[in-house]
Amino acid sequence: INFLIQEHNMENPNYLEIGVQRGLTFVNVKTDKKTAVDPYPTDEGVAVTNFKMTSEEFFNQLDINTIYDVIFIDGLHECHQVSKDFVNSLRHSKEGTLIIFDDVFPHNEQEQIIPVSSVKGPSTGDVWKLIYHLIPIFKTIELDMYFFEKLHFQIRGMFAIKVNKTLLDVKEEPLLKELDGKLISDTYTY
Repeated sequence: INFLIQEHNMENPNYLEIGVQRGLTFVNVKTDKKTAVDPYPTDEGVAVTNFKMTSEEFFNQLDINTIYDVIFIDGLHECHQVSKDFVNSLRHSKEGTLIIFDDVFPHNEQEQIIPVSSVKGPSTGDVWKLIYHLIPIFKTIELDMYFFEKLHFQIRGMFAIKVNKTLLDVKEEPLLKELDGKLISDTYTY
């Protein structure tokens, strides 16, 4: 995340992290303007989480004029929830906002099982399904996309986009309905 912040010459960006858990990523992001959302933070995450609630509860109470420069989506690792977090994040983005999705590359079939709480060991859930459907949409609007696979032995891939005007003009509800339709109708094999 700090690499992307530096690459895009952002100084002290307004940062939102959805899904803080232990707070390891959150505390290492280099900015003074941070918002942490997690209904059940653990360990050090308890001290740094400003909003101990679900992401939907957070977005429902958030002032519509609040805009973030960087949004890291690492909450409930289920594609339907991540798609809602993405659409809600767009509502609080501007041209140039970076939206980063975590855990998009399962290393095996076991890691993609949902709910992730049922998996022993590393788990990505089925976030990759959302990315699979977003990439063709993003290509048509010439969006800057970044994919990071091996940053750390525990990392299961990150996918980032830089929001552009075309994406901001997309109507949220049709996009969400299109994604939901694809995510429900498609069957997947690993």
